[in-house]
Amino acid sequence: MKGVRHYNCVSMARSSMMAIVAATSFGTAALAQEAPASPAAADDGKADIVVTGSRIARSGFSTPTPTTVLNADLLEKQGQVNVADFLNQIPAVRASTTSATGTFGFRAGAGGNFVNLRGLGTNRTLVLVDGQRVVPTTTTGLVDLNIVPSVLIDRTEVVTGGASAAYGSDAVSGVVNLILKKKFEGVQVEGQSGVSQHGDDQSYRAAIIAGTHFGEGGQILVAADYAENKGIAGIQQRDWTAQAGGVIVGANNVRYLVNDLQFNNQTYGSIINAGPLKGTAFTLNGGTPYAFQYGNTFGNAASTVQQGGGNPQSFNYDAEDTKIPFKRYTAFAKASYEFSPAFELTATVNYAHSGASRPTLYARDAALSIRNDNAFLPDSVKAQMASANVATVTVGRINRDLGAFIFSDDNNTLRGSIAASGDLGSTIKYQVYAATGRNKISYDYTARIDGAMPGDPAGTKRFLNAIDAVKNGQGQIVCRVNLVTVTSPGCVPFNIFGEQTLTAAQRAWLVGTQHVDQVTRQTAAGVNVQATPFSTWAGPVSVAVGGEYRRDSQNVTVDGGSLARAFNLGNTQPITGAVSVYEGYAEVLLPLLRDLPLFKSLDVDGAVRRTHYSLSGNVTTWKAGLNWAVNDSLRLRATRSRDIRAPNLSELFQPLTTSQGQVLIKNAQGVAVSTLVNTRSTGNPLLKPEIADTLSFGAVLTPTFIPGLRASVDYYDIKLKGAISTVANQALINGCEQQNLASYCARINKNTADGIPLLDLSPANLNSIRTTGIDFELAYGFPVGPGRLDLSTQATYVIHMTTTDALGTFDRAGEITNGLFSPGQDTPRWTGNLNLNYGLKDVNLLANVRYVGGALIDKFAAPGQIVGDNNVSPRAYLNLSFQWDFAESGRRKLQLFGGIDNVMNASPPAELVLQLFNAGSTASYYDVSGRRFRMGARVKF
Repeated sequence: MKGVRHYNCVSMARSSMMAIVAATSFGTAALAQEAPASPAAADDGKADIVVTGSRIARSGFSTPTPTTVLNADLLEKQGQVNVADFLNQIPAVRASTTSATGTFGFRAGAGGNFVNLRGLGTNRTLVLVDGQRVVPTTTTGLVDLNIVPSVLIDRTEVVTGGASAAYGSDAVSGVVNLILKKKFEGVQVEGQSGVSQHGDDQSYRAAIIAGTHFGEGGQILVAADYAENKGIAGIQQRDWTAQAGGVIVGANNVRYLVNDLQFNNQTYGSIINAGPLKGTAFTLNGGTPYAFQYGNTFGNAASTVQQGGGNPQSFNYDAEDTKIPFKRYTAFAKASYEFSPAFELTATVNYAHSGASRPTLYARDAALSIRNDNAFLPDSVKAQMASANVATVTVGRINRDLGAFIFSDDNNTLRGSIAASGDLGSTIKYQVYAATGRNKISYDYTARIDGAMPGDPAGTKRFLNAIDAVKNGQGQIVCRVNLVTVTSPGCVPFNIFGEQTLTAAQRAWLVGTQHVDQVTRQTAAGVNVQATPFSTWAGPVSVAVGGEYRRDSQNVTVDGGSLARAFNLGNTQPITGAVSVYEGYAEVLLPLLRDLPLFKSLDVDGAVRRTHYSLSGNVTTWKAGLNWAVNDSLRLRATRSRDIRAPNLSELFQPLTTSQGQVLIKNAQGVAVSTLVNTRSTGNPLLKPEIADTLSFGAVLTPTFIPGLRASVDYYDIKLKGAISTVANQALINGCEQQNLASYCARINKNTADGIPLLDLSPANLNSIRTTGIDFELAYGFPVGPGRLDLSTQATYVIHMTTTDALGTFDRAGEITNGLFSPGQDTPRWTGNLNLNYGLKDVNLLANVRYVGGALIDKFAAPGQIVGDNNVSPRAYLNLSFQWDFAESGRRKLQLFGGIDNVMNASPPAELVLQLFNAGSTASYYDVSGRRFRMGARVKF
């Protein structure tokens, strides 16, 4: 393939061996519904561990809420660069933003990793570190999973159900809790590198962790992690992306799924789109006119896209990257001292940096008005205009010579905490903590300047003035606005016929960089007390109580050009706001029965939390759980909970933004005609918390007659009311015109001063969402020959993914729209994951298979409405890994590791090729790199 480089195994191995790593403890990976006792006990010699989703420390307790535990050894065996790629294998995790995605558009947080449990959105999955909240790393309150070094993670616990009673807001679809190593002695270092078979997608990682004891009860632990990925430059670097697939909407809303998709009203050298000269295009070199050859427009004469034909370069998305490059590094330090069992003091500091830069789009236009005296217009075209008696022509152009919009961000997070904990006798434990954090995202966005920059006269339209060029009396080409009087100082004429090499003056006039600084601060404090005040004949009663305080604030400052809305895209506006939260909770674990026929044990678990938001008021969350061990082989469990998500700072304080667009609005004769509309959107301080009711129940099977086998099946049902959302332009019009919805009509103002309708798109508590499904899990380990074979597999089947708004109820389970036709949740019914691990004394082999089931692009398409394949084919990805304990002497240990990802080189479904990049997040379902190789080493001493 053109431009493909081949990797060098020898050099890759040499670079990997230069960085060495210490291994964390190895054992069977706990892809389980129970928290393992051994890892935590190994840390501090205590048997108790706090299971995510509960505030009660429970020795050997299995929570009634399904909890998946991923141990660090599996992360190491798979050779994952970050924990997010590890978590995305869990079937309950749906399409989300990862380091490989989010390539399209104006987005902060590039290179970040965010988890989307159950497909309800990343903003409804709560991310914790050691059970505590951390400062958000985005405007919408999300937390990047890369904020702590991966080498420091002991295990990751994922609660796939509501946990607001335990942790408060955002824990609607679940919780991801990164559990860090408590103690460590010695030093371990690791390094690895990887590359695709095409020679791109190079990745590098190095990490270190070190710890030592001091005094009688002191411990110091430090860790650092560096990761870099070179990405895959350009969107057409693979055979499947070169197909340029997409959708054309024809007459009667018929959708055509086609390859070789191009624009027919925009080219790199310009094309005339209307009137008697329609179809006159201009060559890239010199702007010579020629007759454009139109391709198949599929029955819609007004279509702006086509298959094949004319100019094979009239494709707008080739500015994008298939996979964005990124770089990040993190550092963590902790010091603790146990003065006595009743008092241990711990202080931590955590720093994280990430950065990325990528191109997005070229500025494009379809209706530029050019007059017949334009200085750059070829004479032959002027003559044709005179013959046809037309004074202007309408021109479309992709402005590739102005350069792509470049989006770069620099994200820095600093957090510190101090905590005191201890045992007050044998039945009472406590923890008090205070933490503060600051995140600053600075991002730059290079874009075309359309309006007046600071210092320009009011009303200046830089791009339009530049292309409206004429000759003055001396034969010089100048901007028309300056022909008689200099009304736009600095205006530099620009030729849109053919592609140009920009002069420094043209670039300075037409291209600018927006700069945004976003600072988010969080202050938090809390106290948690756990006790076993008494026992019944069925066992000890456990109680936990506590209170927490949190204040989140955000301040966004912007450059003068953005403030003046001078750019054609972006124009972020300032934001200032803060929210304070006060919370109190109580939880109880009550044993009811023990060691009776059909009741080996029966426990109930209940919790309640009262929360006061400074803007949203008071809200109560709760949960009730049942855990029934019928015997040693069968356990039944169920949980019912009330959960919430409070509006984030962006939804509350987003400044007023305006834009324009085209919609179909009925005229006085009742005919839908294309109409220009203005839109406005601003924060809504009257938003209320979203309310979710969650039900889950299931069974865990550990048959005594098959030692080592563990299986579970769980049903879940999440009903979310008052979902904070916005309404799309056309949906707002349709809801008012077709269904006379008062709430929609109230957002449309047709009686404006300029006669252009104004649509209000501000967020509100508009929708309801419901999702139901079944989770399956099986784990089995047994000796095979000289080693041990461990099998673990998970699968999720989605029954319903239903959204209800003013327009109706739509169940999109089994659909992957990826933004093609509808705002679906991209929810294939089946997803699964399989790990098959074979371990010998010195060698470990791991095969991982990840499965994404087939789906439909549009479940609600009428017969004949889609021309092409409406089915998205399933995909399975095979990854192979190995570890070899190359040398070991006492505490010193050298280990080599490596693997091949996507062994079969499976590509994404052809039906979604282009849309993978348009919507971004769906690329987390599918591998975009192809077959990839990695090698590394680690040492411990």
